[in-house]
Amino acid sequence: MSATKPSYYSNNGKDLLDRFEGGLMTAEQVRGFYKGNIIKYVTRYQDKNGTEDLQKARTYLDRLIKFEGPKHDEMGNTILSKSDSDRVMKKMVENGSKHDKTKLEATAKDEGQKLFDAWKDVFKDWDKLGDQS
Repeated sequence: MSATKPSYYSNNGKDLLDRFEGGLMTAEQVRGFYKGNIIKYVTRYQDKNGTEDLQKARTYLDRLIKFEGPKHDEMGNTILSKSDSDRVMKKMVENGSKHDKTKLEATAKDEGQKLFDAWKDVFKDWDKLGDQS
């Protein structure tokens, strides 16, 4: 195992982060945990562990992106949250189609990209966080 994912964090194939996401914490708590760790490792890397801390920040950012992104069932089908599903259905009705699978998939992909872009914008100024002394 690596410094960013030591073996002692895993039990029966699930690590602690899997357990957080699996219901041990609320979705808001999981988001806060990931964001807090990302900020911690990015702001301290120059004074503490260098690129190892950046790798840890990346681990938490990757987990947050995966957590916020579309979920998939065992067959690989995208599972939308209720709010995402409602938004997709609203767009489909606006576009005049209730049953067009191609339009549904395109709309879901577009909505997922918008979510990714929104998070990307949130984190774009991280390099300036440490300069606020």
